[in-house]
Amino acid sequence: MTLRARILGLAATLSLVVAPLSGGTAEAKPSPAKPVTVMTRNLYLGADINRPVEAALTAQAQGKTPQEIVVALANATHVTRAIVDQTNFPVRAQLLAGEITRTEPDLIGLQEVALWRSGPLQLEQVGVPNATTVDYDFLQILLDALAARGEQYTAVSIGNRADVEAPSFTGSPFDGTMGADARDVRLTMRDVVLMHVEDGLSATGTGNAIYAHNLSITVGSYFPLRPRLPVGRRPGGCGEVPVRQHSPGGVQLRPRTCPGPGAVSERTGDRPDHRVRV
Repeated sequence: MTLRARILGLAATLSLVVAPLSGGTAEAKPSPAKPVTVMTRNLYLGADINRPVEAALTAQAQGKTPQEIVVALANATHVTRAIVDQTNFPVRAQLLAGEITRTEPDLIGLQEVALWRSGPLQLEQVGVPNATTVDYDFLQILLDALAARGEQYTAVSIGNRADVEAPSFTGSPFDGTMGADARDVRLTMRDVVLMHVEDGLSATGTGNAIYAHNLSITVGSYFPLRPRLPVGRRPGGCGEVPVRQHSPGGVQLRPRTCPGPGAVSERTGDRPDHRVRV
């Protein structure tokens, strides 16, 4: 073989080797999956809302008059609303904001995010949810507590679950014993997903719904139930990992091509967050 032929053969071999290398540079593999930290908390609306309902149903079962039923409902509502003040969500929100600040989860699923409002007593419109004066907005209170700590979160999904109103007073307007603080009390219940405002994490769509069926289970001892929150992906990651919350409110994040199955790990129980790698 001549020297020219050998050189040409070497050049051809090098071209075969270099071409795949140069092609590989143009088609870089997706970056490794990034961890998405998720927390879920039930805020507790502040009182037992069954109290007014049970009081009205008991009065009805006892054969009392419509006026007496309204009085029973209103007296129990008055007690319930006073307990909301006593359980003091603004104080509890400070503790929760401190926990969130320490762990800085990317997504937070919140249940029983109450909005308590009040308005003038309207006995001619019992049960009509039209009170507008805000007494406690649990969502805004928590967001403000976080902002005061330098933590910026935004609500990317808000699902309204209930909107109820009832009269609230002591005594009775029908015999002249009604207290001076009589009013209507309105409760709007919401499930919320918060997202940490940071580079590299964005919501591209939201959705929420209420389950069509309830399944009641009687058990002999306590065991934790994980609610359901479908969340999507962080840029740089892949896959969809179901993290549970009471209602199926959800967030979809910007997708990426998966280089392979994602590894999932969770910290459950009384730990402050669930860590999910996607």
